[in-house]
Amino acid sequence: MVSTTPALSPDRCQEIILAIATEPQSTYGWRYKPDPQTIGALLQGLSPEEKADLVQAMLTWLKAPENHEAHPRVEGGCCGSFGVFQTWRNLLPEPLPLPEATLIELLILCRQGKPYFNHDLIDDFLGTLALPMVRLINHHLDTIELSAGGAAELSAPMRAQIEAACDYLDWHSSYETAITIRRRIGSEVLTLPLEAGEAWSDRAIADLDGLPPEEKRTWVALLLACLKSGDSKPNKAWWATVDPVLAQLEPTTLQQHLATWFNLAAQPRTQPANPRSINVLEGYSRREGAKNDYVMDQLNTSILKGLCWLSSRYPSPEIGRGLGEVVLAGFRKVPGVGPVCIRL
Repeated sequence: MVSTTPALSPDRCQEIILAIATEPQSTYGWRYKPDPQTIGALLQGLSPEEKADLVQAMLTWLKAPENHEAHPRVEGGCCGSFGVFQTWRNLLPEPLPLPEATLIELLILCRQGKPYFNHDLIDDFLGTLALPMVRLINHHLDTIELSAGGAAELSAPMRAQIEAACDYLDWHSSYETAITIRRRIGSEVLTLPLEAGEAWSDRAIADLDGLPPEEKRTWVALLLACLKSGDSKPNKAWWATVDPVLAQLEPTTLQQHLATWFNLAAQPRTQPANPRSINVLEGYSRREGAKNDYVMDQLNTSILKGLCWLSSRYPSPEIGRGLGEVVLAGFRKVPGVGPVCIRL
């Protein structure tokens, strides 16, 4: 007979939570680090089942406003409920045996945060929940695939929450992560890894968004490969990734698209840069980038750089003129900053 007794009793969970909330801090600022000799050692010694119980107890505790009021963060003293939040957040990425209902609630919380916690500090640290959210999803998928001996069906509520999580990642420009997760769950959603707001990217989105799913999937694969253009020049490994994708595209159509997009690269933005984006390029703060008509999104620039590399396989006068526009776009001078994007 399998025991239903929790691995960590509710009373013991509350003892640990209060110990964290009242622990004197050796580090200050906005980072909490448990004492490795006490709380840190205790947490490290817990089994995955015990940590799962603690995570659920912390979630209940953090959702109660009175706990935040009773345990405020004290500069030079204790981190209070903020220390509990940081500890809870750090436990989430671990592969814990959490019930599906708890997982669903955690995925909602990772996207929304404050309505659950009623805690002002959550707003500033909400972005730090994106990585735990992704790891929660991947661990859950690993678990059900392992138990099923391969691909396994998701429940409707879990599928809906994973799709919503991918939408959240798209909104934060984490397209590659969202695309990878959608592939794992067999999602029919195909998002292009491009930021709207630049003339060339708007045209690329318009050209590709309405394609049949298989053709669009090929373009998504090509854009993701172009996103890996971090080196100063394309190497053999990069071409080995790109060439099989290029073989699936009609050369004349590809050449026409590249020429069209390149010739729009030096045009002013079609809408201001979104201040939420951390992708504004070197020399710009988010505030400065939002005010400049020619600032280029870093994700778009990486893709555009990769497209320039692969255009060497498709030489034409139109491509040549387009590359000239890309050069003008990259070297456009901004007072007090310099070139818009020297990488291009």
